Amino acid sequence: MKFTDIVKAEVKPYQGLGITASFFNFFQGRATAFGILFTVVGIVLAFKHELTADYVALVTAIQALVVGHSLKEDYFSRRDGDKQ
Repeated sequence: MKFTDIVKAEVKPYQGLGITASFFNFFQGRATAFGILFTVVGIVLAFKHELTADYVALVTAIQALVVGHSLKEDYFSRRDGDKQ
């Protein structure tokens, strides 16, 4: 099986969704997508010797807010009986 066939098979379930929803669903949620993005940027900054405590603190705060928001949505979804 070709690589392009594998990619098409992975992307097909997300094609009916909007661009934002399909992007986050591909990465299994916002927290994972932002975690991957921040990790890649952090690695690049580390190799350039420009990784600072300010960046680490900012990423920690943003990631905590994203995870907190996801937990809140999951809690209310479960409480209201809207199971996915």
